[in-house]
Order: sequence, then C-alpha cells, then structure tokens
Amino acid sequence: RRLNRYHWLIPRWADRLEAVGVRGVVRCYQYTLEHGQLLSSEDSPRAQSETQLWQYATPERFQRYQTSGGSSKDMISHYYDKLLHVAQPPPEIVRNKYLEDEAKK
Repeated sequence: RRLNRYHWLIPRWADRLEAVGVRGVVRCYQYTLEHGQLLSSEDSPRAQSETQLWQYATPERFQRYQTSGGSSKDMISHYYDKLLHVAQPPPEIVRNKYLEDEAKK
C-alpha cells in the first residue's frame, strides 16, 4: 500500500539527501559548534576509500545508533552512524532508472 503512495515520501527523502549534501554538512557543522560537541575524536572512523567507508557505515552501526537513542560521539561519527544511511532511499521508491544508475556510481 505504501508503495502506491510513494510520492508522499518525496519531501522526506529530499530532506535526507540534503542532509548529506553541502547544506547538510554546514548544518551539521554549525550544530556541532553551537552545542560544544566534538568535530572528531579518536573513535571517529577515517576511511581511506569508498569501500572502506561502507565497511564502517554498516547497517548494524545504524541499528545501534537508533536503539541507543540517536546519539553520536562526534560530528564525523554522526555521518557514519546516521547520515550515510538515511540518504539511501529504497530502490522500489526511487523508480527512476537514471537516478538508480547515478546512485550506483
């Protein structure tokens, strides 16, 4: 039933995609500074490649983030904990071959 009304989810996914774009980076940075949080720590992942990035940003990590109340130790970890995950709409919602191909690059 939800897939028949996927267009209702477009604003949510647009906001999530923006969260990992330039505006989202600036917003996350400003929030971190305003709340006196760390930009990074010794625990922050430091991926050297996209493959390694996804080795850190696992579905299990996102699940732990959600079940722990949604808190990250620092800004960089927040990307691995949440933002990289929420910016991936399910393929059955996208329904756009061009966008699907671009997302795979």
